[in-house]
Amino acid sequence: MKKFKIFLRNYFGFSKVEMRAMMLLMPTLLIAFIAHLAVSEKFLQHPTSYQIDRRALDSLTKLLQSRIVEFPQKSVDEPLAPFRPDTVGSEWLKSRGLPTKLIKSWTGYRKAGGRINNAADLTKLYGMNDSLLGILKPYIVHEKKQIPERKSQVLRDVNLADSVEFKKIYGIGPKLSARIVKYRDLLGGYVRMDQLYEVYGLDSVVVASIIKKFYISRDFEPRTIDLDSAQLENLAKHPYLTYREAKMILAYRSQHGDSLRKKDLLQLPVISTGKFDKLSPYLR
Repeated sequence: MKKFKIFLRNYFGFSKVEMRAMMLLMPTLLIAFIAHLAVSEKFLQHPTSYQIDRRALDSLTKLLQSRIVEFPQKSVDEPLAPFRPDTVGSEWLKSRGLPTKLIKSWTGYRKAGGRINNAADLTKLYGMNDSLLGILKPYIVHEKKQIPERKSQVLRDVNLADSVEFKKIYGIGPKLSARIVKYRDLLGGYVRMDQLYEVYGLDSVVVASIIKKFYISRDFEPRTIDLDSAQLENLAKHPYLTYREAKMILAYRSQHGDSLRKKDLLQLPVISTGKFDKLSPYLR
């Protein structure tokens, strides 16, 4: 019986109220039809005649047809179009023929703070079924998240930056920033970014961050030491020379007529090739 009701309701587009009225009307018609057959003299005299049956069926058919005309199947007033479930209004939903209960559930859910962003969220609404969801799903569009434009990073010259600039790097405080600047001054300037690893207390992760945000200008020229006139104090202050090594350089210069070329330092046993390569940019 339930399946028959569903069939009639879907086929003729009856509402619940109309369906109840129809179910009450049909038994009445059936009783009237049986009563008519029972009292019909012609039926009693001619039991094989089907004229009355035809007339009764015709009457029932006309009645059903009149019901269809009176209560036409609801149709969508406007065709479906792509929509955002999180912003669509009740008027739009109504114009597409959605059930009133579903529309109230839809708008009420959003007013209560619920988010409806996709088809899965629509299943939470009262009155939504798989059939209707299948119709709406292809038209659902999602909010396009705007990706903020990345600001172009401005690199800073590591040999011109002050301690304030270095403190902007995560992991560098006042002490470390001061050490970076002080070590730069002792060297005569950074000629390679990996020299930052030589600054006491700088973690390798922090150095990697500095390398990403600072650079060495191609035309940078470090402060150099004149080997022909340098004094012991000046040589010994350089981070790449010890006091003993500085004394040996001056002694070698004195032995060779107070004139010294950079490559002459390789003649000293205390100056290795590696040390010479590091020290060479700072000598003339």
